[in-house]
Amino acid sequence: MPRTARDKYHYGVYYISQSSDEDKVLFRNKDDREKFLSILSSVKKISGFKLYAFCVIKSKEYHLIIGTNGSDISSIMKGINIRYAMYIDDSSPIFKDRYKSILIEDKKDLISILDKIHARGIEEDTRYNSYCFYDQRIIFDDGLLDKLDLDLLTEKEDCLVSMNDCDDCIRNIEEGYIELKEIANTKGLTVEEIIADKPLRNDLIRQFRKNSTLSLKEIGKIFGGLSESSICKILTNK
Repeated sequence: MPRTARDKYHYGVYYISQSSDEDKVLFRNKDDREKFLSILSSVKKISGFKLYAFCVIKSKEYHLIIGTNGSDISSIMKGINIRYAMYIDDSSPIFKDRYKSILIEDKKDLISILDKIHARGIEEDTRYNSYCFYDQRIIFDDGLLDKLDLDLLTEKEDCLVSMNDCDDCIRNIEEGYIELKEIANTKGLTVEEIIADKPLRNDLIRQFRKNSTLSLKEIGKIFGGLSESSICKILTNK
């Protein structure tokens, strides 16, 4: 039976759940769980998505709430799962089917899912020796949730981002060039001078990634023809 195409929104918030194949264990021990969270953090830096909640439950599943923030949810999940599968290095697939994703479109649903994830994690943490991180110290130590995300969740505010909320985003490469020229003029510099100033250039690349729907390739082109891998390194070395 052919797979059903997923609905994908580049500025949507998704509840993600992933489980292992029936005879596989995703998280064998503490080291595996910490490695998974490290991978999650790395992919977050590269893709620029927002992480509103995460929980590793039992030894066979994990749950996430992700705001795509201009990225493609399939690419995000591929980055996470492929990296983790390579770490496990099993001769056969470790995941059961594809990950499950639900587009969250209502604040009430968001809070309900958050409460469900965290309640399950607390209940099963000791029993299954799994991690459920929703502690402020751990969040900031790991860098997985930034301060804005934490405030949104703690205060129970609406952290849903619709496509219409990105009216000011840079939507194509032409708009990107125009934005960079305007920034240069504001700073009394030329575009060439901005590109030559690596710290300033890198800060602007991160800004463009957060506030645009541009691909890494398009951002690289705007900033002097940088490769996608170079953009990834800049985003990772924040």
